[in-house]
Amino acid sequence: MENNDTLILNWTPFFGEQTWEHYRIDYCGSDLPPCLITHNPTYLIQSHLLVFHAPDVNWEDLPDKEIRNIYNNKMPWVYYSAEAPAREWEFDDDKMKMFEFSLSYRLDSDFPSTYLDEDLTAIIRSPSYQFKDRKQVPVAWVVSNCHASNGVVPIVDGPSDYTPFAPTNHSLIQIDQFSSPEDLASYILSLSENEQAYTSYLSYKNNSTPLSEEFVKYWQ
Repeated sequence: MENNDTLILNWTPFFGEQTWEHYRIDYCGSDLPPCLITHNPTYLIQSHLLVFHAPDVNWEDLPDKEIRNIYNNKMPWVYYSAEAPAREWEFDDDKMKMFEFSLSYRLDSDFPSTYLDEDLTAIIRSPSYQFKDRKQVPVAWVVSNCHASNGVVPIVDGPSDYTPFAPTNHSLIQIDQFSSPEDLASYILSLSENEQAYTSYLSYKNNSTPLSEEFVKYWQ
């Protein structure tokens, strides 16, 4: 470790492993020297930032936050998770307030971090999709860490605004637009048998079809 490094201490492991030990980030901001990541808790006093990976947090083994008073609160805590909240403490406002920053897949995080390293606007353009190649089962449940193929029409439920995630304004099916599960099921079945209607949801794979400005802003 060099004396002028910006030291980031991963207080927790990453899924039980000290994955980022001695990992160096050359650019950490225009006014900061390079960052060095460590899992070594003996560097607590020298650290500039503490990162806590949510699945590995042990509430019986946390540093004393009062130690930050010695350094004028210049040792912020970062909540890090690449998954949707699944632990009881993640819904506890008092505990979540202990973290000054968030690093997660959410676009409204202080430090958004997705699973995608490439330009998503290029990824979704290929491969080209043929209706005849579709699966015979009309619905698949896509969950975390699932590498879905590019020939599917997403069926989504959750926030009312999906514009950051929709390549066009006709590229996904929103559950709340149907009056009942039966209506949704009926629509899905009819869509699976209608090539023109189905492929209209995948028009963004045609390079001549413009992507929405909101989608490009987030993912290009």
